[in-house]
Amino acid sequence: MPTVESFDSDFSLLEHSLQAAAEMDGLYCEFGVASGHTINFIAERAPDRTIHGFDSFEGLPQDWRSGFPKGTFLDGRSASHAIECGIAPRLVQ
Repeated sequence: MPTVESFDSDFSLLEHSLQAAAEMDGLYCEFGVASGHTINFIAERAPDRTIHGFDSFEGLPQDWRSGFPKGTFLDGRSASHAIECGIAPRLVQ
């Protein structure tokens, strides 16, 4: 499709999306914060916005799809780091 813009990385796509959404009202949310790379990227580029991040820090609560069984994305360091930063890990349902 010659009229579809392509991007060389996840973050270049995210940068484009943030620029497109800059003038819109609404919430900035990330579901699945994990290490915080993406939410920090967003916060650096939208300093006037409150960014809401959600994560249980317990991995997937159940099997999701092929290759993503229960517990995928579990990182024991993330929950303790979140607590140190004043973030209360929660599961959004």
